[in-house]
Amino acid sequence: MKKIAALVVLIVFLAVGTAAAAPNDTGIIDIAKIMAESPKVKMLQQQLDQKARELAQQLDAEKPVLTQEQFTAKQQAAYNKFLEIKKELEAQVDAAIKQALAQVAKEKKLRLILYKNSVAFGGTDITAEVIAAMK
Repeated sequence: MKKIAALVVLIVFLAVGTAAAAPNDTGIIDIAKIMAESPKVKMLQQQLDQKARELAQQLDAEKPVLTQEQFTAKQQAAYNKFLEIKKELEAQVDAAIKQALAQVAKEKKLRLILYKNSVAFGGTDITAEVIAAMK
């Protein structure tokens, strides 16, 4: 019985030692921080804000000569145009993040990248590196 207990203890120590010696191949990103601090995201957000202002100004300029139905139709068209531009810019942000993640993962030899809010413990936070790579 003592031999079995000793063997179990030895196996546990070997397993723990092997896990501790294994390289950390999991990256963690804080997507909220990336969205708040990335210069690329900020630039694209400014483009979206500018386009929204332009659409609103154009609509305001046309309003005095339009009937209510025409204004409502133009307002809906402007909103649809805004959503289209927003979708395009969001795709650019997504592509920039994916490209930066791939670059950082390759540099740090990471096999897995998870969102920070879904990880209780472990992993290497690569958020700053991803923000830097999103130029």
